[in-house]
Amino acid sequence: MGCTVKSHEDFPRHIYRLFLLLGIQFRWLLTRGTLARVLVTTAELAIDDAKEAAWMEMYAHDRDTLEDVLYRQLQEFWAPLTDSITVFNDNLASQPICAQKVWKALLTAFPLDHKSMQTALLARELARMIRWDGDSKCAINLHFDLVTELHRTMGYIGTLSIEDVLKSVLLATLKDSPYSSLRTAYHKVLDALDDDKDLTFALIQENCASEIRRSTRDTDECHPTSRGRDLRDRPGTPRRHPDPLGVARPALTNPRPQPDRLRPDGAMVTYLCNLLDDNDEKPWRVLKAAGLVPKTQTDWYTPDEVLAVYSATQRHMPPALDDSAEASASE
Repeated sequence: MGCTVKSHEDFPRHIYRLFLLLGIQFRWLLTRGTLARVLVTTAELAIDDAKEAAWMEMYAHDRDTLEDVLYRQLQEFWAPLTDSITVFNDNLASQPICAQKVWKALLTAFPLDHKSMQTALLARELARMIRWDGDSKCAINLHFDLVTELHRTMGYIGTLSIEDVLKSVLLATLKDSPYSSLRTAYHKVLDALDDDKDLTFALIQENCASEIRRSTRDTDECHPTSRGRDLRDRPGTPRRHPDPLGVARPALTNPRPQPDRLRPDGAMVTYLCNLLDDNDEKPWRVLKAAGLVPKTQTDWYTPDEVLAVYSATQRHMPPALDDSAEASASE
């Protein structure tokens, strides 16, 4: 059911889907204890208390078995997040009510009221909503299912202020930006939050400006003749004729440069990078793992770089549907 936890911001969705998986009969396993009881409403908690009492009355001797099964399942769901290894090592399956103890430890180690986690979660989900692609009935239903899930998931992390939402919107625009310098700034902001820095508008702006300055400096070092040409090359900026008199030179003496047909489409590269971001993989780390560390992150268009990014996205690609299945789904 997609309960896997790869990062701290996956925790709220993990709770929501785990409750769906356990159902009303066994949800009580995750609502015991002080931290866990606030995950449900008062009415739901009363139901869970009654379900636990009824189950224990009939199957009390099987409680350890049930706890062990849930513990193993939680361990599998949290395996991709290396920070959780310590939690499971400190709360082994050999102790009584092992699942209850490790669940309490997870709620303590990865608090749901962590501001940076809340902001990163909302930024990620906003970026997904912005990239809504498809106008089929299935695409619409899937999109609104995710919106409904997000709305219910956010209930676990409390109320966010309008300032928190605006910061998340800013981060969402960085995450979904076609410019690699801004996508890098997004990851730098998240790294700053991991270092317990406060998320402020100034912090976001500072990282954006820093990455733009660095990328511009790297471009000038690699292509000295490109200095001063940035503004003229931007879309929508009128080009001034190089001739001071404004007289066009003959086409034979000043031929139009041919487009680079070997250069990949920028939109395609952006899509691949966004796909890696959505699955918690940083594109520059993929390049580094492949032994490709470009001096500038403004142009990831060499064949080797594109191939490395493309290969890394293959494990995240959805399975292909045959034409008959897709046709029936759209109907």
